[in-house]
Amino acid sequence: MIFRLLAACLLAFVLALPASAKKKEADAAPTVAPPLYKIADEDSALYLFGTIGAPAADRNWRTRAVARAIDRSETMWFEAPVDDPLAMETANRIFTERGRAAGGVALSSLLDAESRAALEAAAAASGLSMEALDPLRPWAAFVLLSGRVHQGAEGEPAEAALLAEAKGRGRPVRHLFSIEDSLGLLTELPPAAERDLLESFARDFARQRVQADADFAAWAAGDLQAIDASLNAPLRTAAPTVFEKLVAERTLAIADRLAVILSEPGTAFVALNAGYLVGADALPDALAARGFVVERISE
Repeated sequence: MIFRLLAACLLAFVLALPASAKKKEADAAPTVAPPLYKIADEDSALYLFGTIGAPAADRNWRTRAVARAIDRSETMWFEAPVDDPLAMETANRIFTERGRAAGGVALSSLLDAESRAALEAAAAASGLSMEALDPLRPWAAFVLLSGRVHQGAEGEPAEAALLAEAKGRGRPVRHLFSIEDSLGLLTELPPAAERDLLESFARDFARQRVQADADFAAWAAGDLQAIDASLNAPLRTAAPTVFEKLVAERTLAIADRLAVILSEPGTAFVALNAGYLVGADALPDALAARGFVVERISE
């Protein structure tokens, strides 16, 4: 799920082309590396790297192309400040103020029998009790569960490793969105969509755990179709309204933010969940439609 970034922040405390132009031919070239793109206009560029939430036991995914991209970049950008203590305080406040159901309505009472059974199984597999989840709104329960999909796995996600590298190298770290903006995607969902999010995730929880190694292998090989099939397709199929709000609209918002970065001279490295970079209307396509040169870099 592409919003495990949000779960991580809460679990810490509870040359221009016309719009119709094709992307450079390198985009279609075979590659055996995680998705990495160069986005450019006349006087600026950014490297767009797609990450995945599954932890990596080693750092073989950090290819020479990724290393060169980081070396050439003055700043490193991430989606939201999940390691900032003040941001954590804000996330904790939002969770406390908006995470519990109004009127004491039990979460399980909102779900049909199949979804309730799936939620109970996911909770048990995560070491959580239904007593802990029942007072929560669906989005809050989703956050707690999604942060535990890869519980117990060795290694760390690529994005965490990149953030540590940025700090270790003294690179300025910037963020596309605030914690308020990011969590607002969940807290402002209509009730029916919020419920659909939790139900679709609960039903998909076991598959995500079982397929974690295969997902990592597909990502490390740069298999965009397989990444989309695992990260996006389940939500897109089971809850299309939620997918539109959390993924499709967010992708367009990210494209707008990246266009602002590209309006200033310089080079930046941007790490984002690979779910934004794959499928129909993916982020590289949105940037190409805005007139930027988009080139997929092969190792």
